[in-house]
Amino acid sequence: MVRWGGVIGASVLLDFAEALLEFDVLELNRARVALAADSSIAGYFTKNDRIANGIGISSEPRVVRQTADFRDRFGLMKFCSAKDTFG
Repeated sequence: MVRWGGVIGASVLLDFAEALLEFDVLELNRARVALAADSSIAGYFTKNDRIANGIGISSEPRVVRQTADFRDRFGLMKFCSAKDTFG
């Protein structure tokens, strides 16, 4: 398991996020394979997001502004939980 900035597996997550935003299918597939090789990384990420959503922590206004195009492009505001996350 690779550490980056003191966080176990952070480099795998960063590689995946970059590949997702770049729309490079080959790089995205490589990043998905690396992420799947350590499913605990995705599990921790999902767990933290769900806990924050469950206890009513909204996204910061800065995050909402900076992710508007990304959320629109992928239709993320269509999910029912978007009303809690971005409310």
